[in-house]
Amino acid sequence: MINKINRRLNRILNMKIMKPIKIIYRLFNERMEKSIRFELVVVFGICFLLAFFSYGVFNKMFSRTITSEYIEYYFNYGEEYYQNFVYEINKSNVDIKNKQQMDTFFAKKDLHNSSLAIVNADGKIYYKVNYTASDQVDLQEIFKSTLNNGANESEKAYVYPAKVKGENVFLIFDVKAENRISYKHYTVNNSFFALLGSLVVFVFAFIRITNDKMKYIEEISRDLKIIAEGDLKHRINEKGNDELKILAENINYMANKINTNIEKERTIEKTKNDLVTNVSHDLRTPLTSVMGYLGLVKEGKYESEEQMHEYLNIAFSKAERLKILIEDLFEFTKLTNEGIKLNPIDVNIVEFLSQITDEMMPLFEENELNVIQSYPNEKIMVSLDPDKMVRVLENLLTNAIKYSFKNSDVKVSIWRIKDKVFISVKNKGDRIDREKLNQIFERFYRMDEARTSTTSGSGLGLAIAKNIVYMHEGEIWAESLGDNISFIIRLNCKN
Repeated sequence: MINKINRRLNRILNMKIMKPIKIIYRLFNERMEKSIRFELVVVFGICFLLAFFSYGVFNKMFSRTITSEYIEYYFNYGEEYYQNFVYEINKSNVDIKNKQQMDTFFAKKDLHNSSLAIVNADGKIYYKVNYTASDQVDLQEIFKSTLNNGANESEKAYVYPAKVKGENVFLIFDVKAENRISYKHYTVNNSFFALLGSLVVFVFAFIRITNDKMKYIEEISRDLKIIAEGDLKHRINEKGNDELKILAENINYMANKINTNIEKERTIEKTKNDLVTNVSHDLRTPLTSVMGYLGLVKEGKYESEEQMHEYLNIAFSKAERLKILIEDLFEFTKLTNEGIKLNPIDVNIVEFLSQITDEMMPLFEENELNVIQSYPNEKIMVSLDPDKMVRVLENLLTNAIKYSFKNSDVKVSIWRIKDKVFISVKNKGDRIDREKLNQIFERFYRMDEARTSTTSGSGLGLAIAKNIVYMHEGEIWAESLGDNISFIIRLNCKN
């Protein structure tokens, strides 16, 4: 529903409306898309306005008009009209005792619905028009009646003093009101039903506008239940840009981390099982040999002292191999369980590799191998742990010595590409299949699958080298092209 409203508003804003309004609307829309709290405030405001206008409509629908009759009294003239008579009589200087003069004077006056009497101070009537009393009036009663003019809607009495030809007189007016029937209309509202209707409109509008968000929340709830039941590969569909999307992202991230940790635990468990199997195999062979030859010596099953020394030398050689295997196994276990911490320093990798290669030169010469060193002239500084990296480089050079053809070349190279430095040890030996290249850095892996090679080693050297390089945030891999075997290390430069 919100999306439909936004599309309609966008069409309106494209009709040559001022640019500031468009900018304000876009900012407002972006805020709504990114904040569900702000969106709910806006939705609540829209629903409130709809309910407000609905209340007015329903209030008009449920209201009814009542008409009542009443008698309305009105007087043709006000008090000022009758006061003016006093002024005119004084001005005309008529004889109030002369009936003919008085009739002529009042003939031009409108005394409709009223009566007049002119009396002296004793109440004696000098002249009258439509007046009921004959000759005498009670002035005190008349004065009292004038005091009740406000209470009597149908009749009023006015008494005005005047002085005509030196005599004090009073003009008494009795005025009767005219009446007519009038109608009064008033509206009776039924506010309860109007309020109930507006409440229904508010609830319906709120549910309709927030329907998409509610469905998405239900979708997140369903997917979360699936993940909680054990399907850690299930992912929640990420929609919108507000807090619900962030919630979906966090749940997916959590599921991914849990799944990764579980897979890691399974891998560790498999590694332990493989480790036990491989260790049992690699330890049993030299241990059996040691016990066998020592048993022969112990039981005296030798023909001469020279043969006894030969048996002891063989047993000692097997024991040394056993010691190397146990030490490598211990170091590999510490590396894989993060039991070793690096102590890095800045090292010129050119001088570092050159020194290690020179120290091993007698071994190359003993095995009739020619070493070719190819290094750049510049210094290349790398942050590394010298003790750990020596183990890696010595392992690669030792492997080159073990597995190279006689009277062949071993090329040791360094080159740099941007902020990366590459170290390569290349030798000529038996071709390695691509499938075996992917396994060569696994623990206890040897090229002789029957594990009966006469070549010494624990089978953990390349696995240890791989872990050390990874601890330096580097990478190590092997390449084989014909009889050319290369081991390459990539490290990060400092300069």
